[in-house]
Amino acid sequence: MTTKNAIAVLTLLVGESIIIASMHHFFGHLPQNVLYLNCVVASIIYILVFADLLFPWINLKDRSQRAVGSIGIRWFVSFLYAGIAGVAMLYMNSNLRNTPISSQLLVHSVLLFLLMLGMFMAFSSSDKVHEVFIEETTNRGRIDEMKRHTKELYNLLQGISWMSADLKTRITELHENMRFLSPSNNPEAIALESSFCAETEKLCKLISDSNPNGDAIKLQLIRCESIYRDRKNTYSN
Repeated sequence: MTTKNAIAVLTLLVGESIIIASMHHFFGHLPQNVLYLNCVVASIIYILVFADLLFPWINLKDRSQRAVGSIGIRWFVSFLYAGIAGVAMLYMNSNLRNTPISSQLLVHSVLLFLLMLGMFMAFSSSDKVHEVFIEETTNRGRIDEMKRHTKELYNLLQGISWMSADLKTRITELHENMRFLSPSNNPEAIALESSFCAETEKLCKLISDSNPNGDAIKLQLIRCESIYRDRKNTYSN
């Protein structure tokens, strides 16, 4: 355990000790079972409000920042519960009410259930953020793979003198036009991306052949250009 974590745990324990001592001081006249219930409720409120300060949920090393997707819901639910539970605890244990322990248990059980339901929604939102990040990363990765293949093709041209200026220009344009592609989760786009990479590999082999065939290279380049145009016009679902 690091020094920072040790101090955080110590701070949390000190705060909890203060809560328990305060409960005994201000509510010591209440029945023991009611006092214990109040201590539990106050401890839950304390952890909800201050745990984020001591143990931040946001991990800067997590590129998806999945915690950010749930932080709004989680804070709303936490502070709403803290406010209602705190007011309910003070109201039910005031000299005017002195509510029976069974009724207090019922009220706090309902509030705790709603808190857990809200936290479930927050974590579900967090998981959704992570899923979207993974999908976007995967989609972007396929585009990067297409760019890598056209980059290899472009680099291959640099040492070639026999190729016509027209073919060189078209291959260069194909490489430069990669920047106009947007990631897509469309199955048709995924198939086109895979096909494009396969066809550009064939084109590289034709160009690298010891006895290159200009007509075959031109036909293969036309296939690559056609696939690129189809992919450019394919968008996410």
